[in-house]
Amino acid sequence: MWYKIKAKDQSINMVINFSIWADNELNLNKVLSAQKIIDIKILGTTEDWTPEWANSFNLK
Repeated sequence: MWYKIKAKDQSINMVINFSIWADNELNLNKVLSAQKIIDIKILGTTEDWTPEWANSFNLK
């Protein structure tokens, strides 16, 4: 499953937006917390990632 994420990266102290693939939400949270990503907000999910899907989120 592809996830569109908005979260804070503690290593650079900035909020970032990105797409990431994970088997499920539990594995997603394990990966993100290992990378010191906090305040995770899942903006959307899809089985088939496309640039149109990734760009369809209003990130303002």
